[in-house]
Amino acid sequence: MRNKILLISEERLEIVGGGPKFIISFCKNLKNKGYDVEIIDFDLIDDKIYPYMNIKEELKRITLFKIGKRGFFSLFSFPLNIFKFIKTINSNKVIYTISKSLIELTILVFYSIFGKKIIFGYHNPAFLKNLSNFPSFLYEIYLFPYKLIFKFITLHALNDSDKLFLLRTLKPRKIIVIPNFIILPKVSHEIKYSREFNVLFVGRLDKYQKGLDLLAKIIEEINKRTDKINFWIVGDGKDRNIVEEIAKKYKNVKYFGKVSDEKLIEIYKNSSLLIITSRFETFHLVSIEAQYFGIPVIAFNIDVFKERKYIFKVKLFNIKSFANKILEIYKLWKENKEKYLELRRKIKEHSKIYTFDYIYEKYWKNILES
Repeated sequence: MRNKILLISEERLEIVGGGPKFIISFCKNLKNKGYDVEIIDFDLIDDKIYPYMNIKEELKRITLFKIGKRGFFSLFSFPLNIFKFIKTINSNKVIYTISKSLIELTILVFYSIFGKKIIFGYHNPAFLKNLSNFPSFLYEIYLFPYKLIFKFITLHALNDSDKLFLLRTLKPRKIIVIPNFIILPKVSHEIKYSREFNVLFVGRLDKYQKGLDLLAKIIEEINKRTDKINFWIVGDGKDRNIVEEIAKKYKNVKYFGKVSDEKLIEIYKNSSLLIITSRFETFHLVSIEAQYFGIPVIAFNIDVFKERKYIFKVKLFNIKSFANKILEIYKLWKENKEKYLELRRKIKEHSKIYTFDYIYEKYWKNILES
């Protein structure tokens, strides 16, 4: 019989973001493989939340409340119903968590010592990198409890650059590197030549991490040179006013807001290029979703993309370099249809290594069943 698995999210599944999306998709795919999977997620008392995702499917899910605040102070939050939390942990053999709460992680350390397999997923780079510019002694004080915790809990990094960063900062006992997987439903599709050149941005609308200010400047730069390129923006978040303003200013900018998976698939099918303006990422799910549809990707040359194929990397946060690369792909699309379509076919073929079945057989199966 396969091990029972518990997945712990640091926030409610309805909150937009890569972490909850991973937990939901990991749960569904593991159930399809015959595992008994439960989820614990949390809501914080007296705190504003942004429920963007619509969870239609029935999940074996327990939503608990925490006392705490988002950001730095959420590290010290704890479940109000601690007994229910512990009871659920007791009934599972493998625990996978993305919660940064020191209280929860300390509880999991206890279970790790007594034989449970505990894995912490490093899906949020801001968790450690936001404070790295603090004075070194303050940063070391911040890191100290995590250094102790990760002597007992296995770390899951999504890429080699994060692995090196975690080894350098936390010096953990064990790190596994397993890439993320495509989370859209399997759909059959052919790569077709679109009548218009549609540049797509998909993600949480957050200025600091996702670089919405940089996105706006890139659109401004392109529109100085041509109005023949369309920009499609999908997502929601606290900084959506930046997108709304740029969409009002230019007729070639369309803001879709939050969309269903079915609608997103249609948007992918009709997109010519994906752009990523993030300042930092752990993996970037949208990039592999786009590649699944054979869409070329442009991104700044941040660490996470340096080891990825078929992503066009440009000079860090250089607006003109980014705009030049968009125009280069646009020229290819416009003047050499066959070469552009051949590029897309190669990208689609490459994306197979990011399907869940491939990732499960190569990495997760042995870890979860050993």
